[in-house]
Order: sequence, then structure tokens, then C-alpha cells
Amino acid sequence: MAALTTTDSKAIANQVARLALAGHHVIKGNNGDYTVCKYGLTRYCANFAELQAFALKLGVNHE
Repeated sequence: MAALTTTDSKAIANQVARLALAGHHVIKGNNGDYTVCKYGLTRYCANFAELQAFALKLGVNHE
């Protein structure tokens, strides 16, 4: 996996913060994957693009 740039790191931190404000817990995996948890339910996201798409589906992100 390529090293993250500052812009990438900020985008990821911003997305995780938005999900946290909506009550979701995001667990960062070792392979650039994420697991989002709330109310005992989980959603696996294989990469940051999937995490963004899931946040959009939840209404956390706006197009």
C-alpha cells in the first residue's frame, strides 16, 4: 500500500469524525480497510471509497 499524503490523512480523519458525530464507531484495519459499528451492528468497508459511499448512504455525507 502506498504511503498516505497529508491530504489523504485529513480526508480520512474528517470522514471518521463525521461518522463519529453521527454515533458510529470506525475501526481502521491494517490493510486500509474499515469496520463501522453502531448499535451492535457492523459494516465492513474494504477501502476508503467504500467508507465514503457508506457514509453517503447513511446521510452523513452530502454529494
